[in-house]
Amino acid sequence: MEPFRSHICITDSDFARCMTFLLTTRRTADPGLRTADAYAAMLRVLKYGALLRYEDERGEIIGIAGYTLGTPHQEYEDRDVAYVEYCLMPLTRQHTMFFPKGLGILVRTIQERHPEAVWMSLAAAERHRRNNRLYAKFARPSGRIEYPGINMNLYTAALEEVRRYAERFD
Repeated sequence: MEPFRSHICITDSDFARCMTFLLTTRRTADPGLRTADAYAAMLRVLKYGALLRYEDERGEIIGIAGYTLGTPHQEYEDRDVAYVEYCLMPLTRQHTMFFPKGLGILVRTIQERHPEAVWMSLAAAERHRRNNRLYAKFARPSGRIEYPGINMNLYTAALEEVRRYAERFD
């Protein structure tokens, strides 16, 4: 697998490129994910957290991960939790080492930027079997969130445990 780099998005151009990527790959997170839901998730990340983009050697975006400090269901007051709104990659990257390596970068970024964060929480669409199986490899089921038209399973793990899991793939 070719090397890749990660960057925290800062400029309007960064966000525009990532939004385009989000809109073209959102169906990998959930085939029923609506454009309005993808847009709302991006706005939450921009307001309460950070957006990372992963690029190949040509500078093309090959993945994005957005997180908030605090969870939407606790009105972002639980600042010891980094809530991953989305981590997206094209289908061509599935079944590669891209996800665990990108997960490691995401965890290290969160730990460096937010030392108060102890937990990672992720949500997978109930009907998205792949993401549910994937998240269950390093996090425990911790609840459900119901949105209009989509039900999400929550997974939670200590950031340090997720870091150790991801390090196995470095």
